[in-house]
Amino acid sequence: MGQHRSAAWEPSVRWTLALLTGIAFLLFAYIQQGTPAFIGTDAYYHVKLAERMLETPITAWPVSFPWLPRTVLSESRFSDHHFLFHVALIPFVHFGGLLATKWAAVLFATTVFVAFQLLVPPGSTAVRIYTSVAFFLLSPAFLYRMSMVRAQSLSLALLLVLVWALLRKRHFLVGGLTFLYVWLYNAFPLVLILLACYTAALWIEARTWDRRAFVAIGAGLLLGILVNPYFPQNVIFLFHHLIDKFQIGGFAVRVGREWYPYGAKAFLVHLGPSVLLLAGAVAMASRCRSRLDAVVGTLLLLALVTGVMAFRSRRFVELFPVFAVLSSAWMLQQCALTGTRTERASVIPVVTSLLLLSLLAWKSVEVARSEASDAQPYNRYRTSAEWLARHSTAGELVITADWDDFPRLFHFNHHNRYLAGLDPYFLYAADPVGFKLWKAATSGSLKETPGAALARRFESRWLFLDRKHERFRKALAKDPNARLAFDGGDSYVYEVRVAR
Repeated sequence: MGQHRSAAWEPSVRWTLALLTGIAFLLFAYIQQGTPAFIGTDAYYHVKLAERMLETPITAWPVSFPWLPRTVLSESRFSDHHFLFHVALIPFVHFGGLLATKWAAVLFATTVFVAFQLLVPPGSTAVRIYTSVAFFLLSPAFLYRMSMVRAQSLSLALLLVLVWALLRKRHFLVGGLTFLYVWLYNAFPLVLILLACYTAALWIEARTWDRRAFVAIGAGLLLGILVNPYFPQNVIFLFHHLIDKFQIGGFAVRVGREWYPYGAKAFLVHLGPSVLLLAGAVAMASRCRSRLDAVVGTLLLLALVTGVMAFRSRRFVELFPVFAVLSSAWMLQQCALTGTRTERASVIPVVTSLLLLSLLAWKSVEVARSEASDAQPYNRYRTSAEWLARHSTAGELVITADWDDFPRLFHFNHHNRYLAGLDPYFLYAADPVGFKLWKAATSGSLKETPGAALARRFESRWLFLDRKHERFRKALAKDPNARLAFDGGDSYVYEVRVAR
């Protein structure tokens, strides 16, 4: 990449980049406007925590987190694994609330597009346009996840800049970015995958390795972990979040849907085009016998590794399409530059195919917007959450029927505390016996006095459930200790009275 160090930002391409970035911003805004609410449930937690940080003087940071006292994120063990992401949200929360925060998601997604442009191979304007179209074409799920108010957009942007800095051997910058990544998001172990791919690519190309890259990334990781406002809780949480929840044969407990693989049809829609593009580019590069240098090798290995990750878990769908596009673009570019006249002509069908596929880019955007439009209303659970705040004592625990009820309840009511949230494993890791009782009761499997059993175990009189938990509601109706205290329309609040 050294011979092209300044090519990406030469005056001849700046206007093209500005135009493409503007179009990207408008497309992400179009997706975002598919719903007046936040895209994704976790956004309600992130915005609320940013609001709490805003209300807390910086000198008192890190903010306390007493809202999940029965989990591994209790106040004494809490680690904000999205710390810098929440910091980035603060200006938007301060100046505009819901609307401004939705525009933050648009801005963060556009930042990914700008970072992506750093790694687009230098060449004609057409090459940059085709590659940019592919960015929007290949995966509606990628566009949808980039539009969430979640850390994965800034995480991917930072990872792409890290790839760029590493390929340019800007080791001081690599170290600094690695440090920031640790503070930004708990996906920072991806840096180790990047280092492994880069090292393998260097070894394949020249039987050498970059010692300073190891020092830079190692120092960045070590300092980011140790010089951290949440140390040593951040290390313990990393173990729970990324290591301990996994067991041979699967997860310790059933976790969020994003951790599981796509079905066959969804895989073809969201990942199939990326697989086809990458396979076609590899086939073309093999035919042209183009040179596998460090740039191509690193991007190709990243595409292969993230492809396996996306195959196993849909939460990695935001990684594979980007690296599939970038590695394919570099391989096709090298094939065009190094081949004979005849071989160059053979690239034309590939480019033509990409151009024809670009006509489907708008369809991909429409699919992402359609998925966004399925988001639940912003005010879902608000009535019940505010009723609880008015009728309960500050700090009282609310037993929720599901772990993903927490973000919305917390968003509208930080007066109470909640049994489970963010990940069901966080409750399981802290209290396996209690977790099993909670699951049995809320699923309707515990037929006799489920309300009383939960109230005694968790020392709480409040139960919250939505209308999906019909079996649990019917069981509560037969529990003489439980009474329906409030019907919020989309949810119920029960009060349980038992002898201590």
